[in-house]
Amino acid sequence: MALFTRFQTLRVAAGRSLSVAPRRSSLLLFIAVSLAVAVGFPPRGGGAQAQENLVARGKYLAVNVAHCIGCHSPIGAKGQRIARLEFSGVPAKNVKRRQGPPQNVGFPGPAGMRAYPKNITPDPETGIGSWTEADFLRAFKEGVNPQGKKYAYTQMEWETYRGIRDEDLRAMYAYLRTVPAVKNAVPKNIPAKAPASKKKVTKKETKTTTEQPEKKKPATE
Repeated sequence: MALFTRFQTLRVAAGRSLSVAPRRSSLLLFIAVSLAVAVGFPPRGGGAQAQENLVARGKYLAVNVAHCIGCHSPIGAKGQRIARLEFSGVPAKNVKRRQGPPQNVGFPGPAGMRAYPKNITPDPETGIGSWTEADFLRAFKEGVNPQGKKYAYTQMEWETYRGIRDEDLRAMYAYLRTVPAVKNAVPKNIPAKAPASKKKVTKKETKTTTEQPEKKKPATE
């Protein structure tokens, strides 16, 4: 009965509540539990169980929905992700390479721009191991790093990812804290080259190019 009471009121994704009358119907209990799982809310629990549920949801989001693993994981010769290097970004050794999957050599852009997917493993020096949960949420909501500097020259669709709910970002953060830490200093993004500016012609140069040399008058007898 306690289990049934737990699911009497279910909050769905749209923010509404589904109230279930307190009947001892096994059918209603089955529907209630199924709906709770379908909308993504983990069973109630505390401590280790709650954290396990949070990490599991974060893994589902990072791997299957937001697909962080797709861009931030280097690719092997046969097109498969390289084991134990998931989420570690473009390998540092590939800084001068231009041929290959963008996960290995960066995403090319206009005018020579190149964006390198970053290391989002929990390595504290080259990844996001030193980031707090607040830093992680702020990166998505404001497009800035923990120092408050705006991200630029990137293929990351910040405008799209900004709409991810805070609770989902917290779950993704919790999951990324559990993946193997990989020490890999991803190359810095390359900004687009500025268009070549025309050389300014000085007045002196203009005078030199426009003046014609004075013709010598023929000598008279």
